[in-house]
Amino acid sequence: MVGIAAVALVGQGLAADLRVILSAPELKGVVVSAHAVELNGGELFAFSPNRSLLPASTMKLFTAVFVLETLGAQYRPRTTAWRHRGTVYLQGGGDPGLTVEELLWLAQVLEVRPEEDALFDDSLFGKGRIGPGWDVEDLHRGYAAQVSPLTVNGGKATLMATAGKAWLEPRNFGVRIMGTIAAGAGEVNFARDPGSWTLRVWGRAPEGEVVRVGSISLPDPGLCAARIFHARAERALAFETPRTLISADSPGVRYPIGAVGEELVFIEPRTVSELLARVLQDSDNAYAETLLRLAAVHHQGNGEWSAAAKAMEGFARRIGIAGGELRVADGCGLSRQNRVSAKALTTLLRFAAARPYFETLLERMARPGVGTLKKRLDGVAVSAKTGTMSGVSTLAGIVTAADGRKVAFAVMMNGLSSTAAARRAQDAFVTRLSLGENSAARGRAVSGL
Repeated sequence: MVGIAAVALVGQGLAADLRVILSAPELKGVVVSAHAVELNGGELFAFSPNRSLLPASTMKLFTAVFVLETLGAQYRPRTTAWRHRGTVYLQGGGDPGLTVEELLWLAQVLEVRPEEDALFDDSLFGKGRIGPGWDVEDLHRGYAAQVSPLTVNGGKATLMATAGKAWLEPRNFGVRIMGTIAAGAGEVNFARDPGSWTLRVWGRAPEGEVVRVGSISLPDPGLCAARIFHARAERALAFETPRTLISADSPGVRYPIGAVGEELVFIEPRTVSELLARVLQDSDNAYAETLLRLAAVHHQGNGEWSAAAKAMEGFARRIGIAGGELRVADGCGLSRQNRVSAKALTTLLRFAAARPYFETLLERMARPGVGTLKKRLDGVAVSAKTGTMSGVSTLAGIVTAADGRKVAFAVMMNGLSSTAAARRAQDAFVTRLSLGENSAARGRAVSGL
C-alpha cells in the first residue's frame, strides 16, 4: 500500500491523485469503474463510472437498502408453531438467524410430544433454493447455503477435525460423514454431492489438535430445522395459521384456541437492523438472500428469486439508476450474472443518506477493525462493504474527509490476477479521499511514508 499511496499523495489535486492510484502498474489490464461524490455536493471523481461490472458482495448494499426501505429497521421475522387437532405445526417466516436453541425452546413451550404428528411449512419464498448463476462447485460450502424461510444456523454447519475423527458443530443435522482423517501435517478436504446427505472427508490433521476445517451447507435447511423441533416432522404444502389463533404481542405467550386448549407460540428475536450486521460486516450470503426474498414477499407478495430481482431493479430505477447500470440475479453477489456500476452504488448511497435509516446502515457496515475491514484502512473514518470473488475485488461506502465532508465512493475492479494489489489500490483511494483537499494534511501524510 505504501508505494501506491506515496505516488498518489504527491500529485496536483484530489482527482489527479485518485487517477494515479487507479493507473498503478500492478493494475495493468484490470477493468475499473470508480466514482466519488459528496453526499451534499458535487462529483469529486469519475473513472468509467457507468461501466457495469461484477460487483461481488458490494451487491449486498443494494439488498440492505431495499430491505430497509421495504421492511424497516425494526421489522422482526417471525417463526411460528402451533398445535391443532392433534398435529403440531412449524412455519418459517424468513428469519436467517434461527438457532438450534430457539427451535428447542419453541418445542418445549408448545410441549411437543414425540408421538404427535408434525408438519412444517417452508414455502414462503416459493421453490427456489439455489441462486441463479451459482457455481455448482460452490454448493457444498457454507457461503453457498440454500435459501429457505425456515432454516437453522444460517443453513450451514462447521466442519471440525482431528486425527481419526471429523464432526459438525453445533450438531450434524442428519448429515453423515464418511472418510478418514490421517495423522500428520497437511490439510483436511471435504465435498458433498448436490442433494446428498453424505459428506466426504479426507486428508491429514495433527494428532491431538482440533482443526476448524470450514463451513458446509446443509442439504435441506428447512427439514434440518424442523427435525430439531420434532424428530419426525414432514414437509407440507403451504398452510395458513388457523384463523382461531390469536396473534400474540410478545414472544413466548401462549393463546388458547377455543375450549380445546390448543395453542400458538412464536419467536421473533431479531430485528432487520441486527440481521444486517451479518450481511454487511460478515458478508453472510444466506442472510442477504433471505432478507431480500422476505422483502420481496412484503413488497409484492412473491419471494421467488426472479420476483425479488425485478423488485430490486424497479427500486433502483425509482431512485435514478439507469437501466444499464444494474442487473440483479441475486442479493448477495455470489452470482456472476450480476452487474453494477460504480455510479449506481454512489447513487444508492446518496439516496440512503437522506433516509431515516441511514445511521443504522452506517453502523451495520464494516469499518476499520470490524468485519471484513478488520485489517484494512486503520485510522480512516470509513464505513464500507467489500466484495471479493475470483478475478473480482470491489469496495464501496462512505468516508469522512479531513474537512468534515462525507463522500460516497465505489471502486469496482474486474479481471484481476492479484486481489492483494486491488485492495492496496482501493485502500489508497479511500485514504486519499479521507484527506480531502487539505494540502497540509497531504504534506504530513507524504512525510510520514
